[in-house]
Amino acid sequence: MLGDRDLAFQFTSGGEPALDITILRWDPVNDLAAFVDSRKQACSLWFYHPSEEDLTLEGDHKAKAFVCKPQSASRLSLVHDACDRYLQLGGNRDWIC
Repeated sequence: MLGDRDLAFQFTSGGEPALDITILRWDPVNDLAAFVDSRKQACSLWFYHPSEEDLTLEGDHKAKAFVCKPQSASRLSLVHDACDRYLQLGGNRDWIC
């Protein structure tokens, strides 16, 4: 639990973080572009973005996938606005793909 508005879970592989699942209540609600921009701005303090992709999930749900690349390994994030919360999946790109 990250606070009264957020939940986070982390799965490991070989003792190392492999997949993070975060459920966030963030304003504005249902503004995927603004949420992704805030994540990318936070990420840009330590990483750069070599790629991003708009996705449409089953049921015509919009999502965004983007890579944050530090000096060593890539990190893939998938973000989806689910009702009044945002679902963010992130992890080591080699492990997810």
